[in-house]
Amino acid sequence: MRRSVLCSILGFLLIAAASPEGYAQIPNSGFESWTAGNPDLWLTNNTILWVPVTQTINARSGSSAVAGTAVLYDTFVVRPLITAGTSGTGFPVSTRPAALHGWYKFVPVGADNLVISVALTKARSGVGAGAATFAAAQTAFTEFVANIHYATADVPDSCLITISITGSGTQPGSLFVMDDLAFGAATTSVEAAGSVVPRVYELSQNFPNPFNPSTLIQYAIPRSGRVRLTVFDILGREIATLVDAEQAAGTYRVRFDGSSLSSGSYFYRLQAGEYTQTRKFSMIR
Repeated sequence: MRRSVLCSILGFLLIAAASPEGYAQIPNSGFESWTAGNPDLWLTNNTILWVPVTQTINARSGSSAVAGTAVLYDTFVVRPLITAGTSGTGFPVSTRPAALHGWYKFVPVGADNLVISVALTKARSGVGAGAATFAAAQTAFTEFVANIHYATADVPDSCLITISITGSGTQPGSLFVMDDLAFGAATTSVEAAGSVVPRVYELSQNFPNPFNPSTLIQYAIPRSGRVRLTVFDILGREIATLVDAEQAAGTYRVRFDGSSLSSGSYFYRLQAGEYTQTRKFSMIR
């Protein structure tokens, strides 16, 4: 299913005809700037007949975020759609980002889904794509990571980000709030590393260290609870969330991909119950 979603995104981009606008980063990534009811540098499906995309002060940071609501017009449901670029054709890039990060809330009605997709092209030909789809309600801001999978070795020159609610139901009301989009490191799945229940909390030194481009982080938790494993740069800025979930007691391994990072020192931190431990690791190219 994931492969078909990515292929569909790449196929759409192969026939895109317009040129992207000139920005170096994700445009208006925190949805702070608005004009005439629309987020600057983004295209919405708002019309004089329906307005499913609106500005909200319910923001994770700053003074505003973007909200999308499935609204009823006449006898059919109009679901929100926003696309990066004033004409919906994306924006320039000059690197190979590993993943798209962002923060969202979602209140679905029926079988509606929240879908965030990112696709990259070079000379209008598909280079890479990623997508994140959510069906469950999230009433607090939650980070998503859409890992980007590359089909070629090319460095893309354009990026298209699309955020929408999809579904076939006839009831309006599904709602998302989106804020703080950014490119960041990719995350991978967490795997159990043994069946013996550990006696103490422990965050092991990653291996290999230094690493290029990926490394393995192992940790142990003696009792069930919320676990959060994050990566920071030397300025203390969080650049990746590797784990943020309820986990049973056990020993776990997570592979961190630092393909999008520059050489230097970074830190990873485990928070579980009252336990907090931070370790340093280094990325080299």
